Amino acid sequence: MSAKSYVRAISRGVFALLCAIILFFLTPDQVLSLLMDYLRQAVISSQPRSPQPVPPTQTLRIEVVLPVRDQAGHDEFLLEVYDPSSPSYRQFLTVPESTGRSGPSQKDYDAVVDHLKSCGFKVTGGTRDAYGRPGRGVGRLHRSGFRRGHGCSPIL
Repeated sequence: MSAKSYVRAISRGVFALLCAIILFFLTPDQVLSLLMDYLRQAVISSQPRSPQPVPPTQTLRIEVVLPVRDQAGHDEFLLEVYDPSSPSYRQFLTVPESTGRSGPSQKDYDAVVDHLKSCGFKVTGGTRDAYGRPGRGVGRLHRSGFRRGHGCSPIL
């Protein structure tokens, strides 16, 4: 065994030992405390920073996600489908059935696609069944198409 392989094996062993210590000797609160040290303060405090100006020529990839159309009905369905005493227990829907029941309407979906295109974004894929629509454009398009107050604000 070469020295490099030996060091790699020792490193893996030490890492495995540390993982075991974390899993078996720390309480969930202590583990969470360790993890929180790695999260950005904006994530922990739920206070996102304001988006910084994007250079006009920088390529942006965005994903516009439409909300569930009937959140209360969707939540009720999920309760029933996971309740062993319900006749709907484990009676899962297909993706098109789920979209028809809770997804965005075709009109809403088309409006998002039209808005992206009118702002100069290139719509690169996605389907109504995915509840979202990916797009790509440059920074100047972001400023013209997604300003605060227009009902959507990107997270950059």
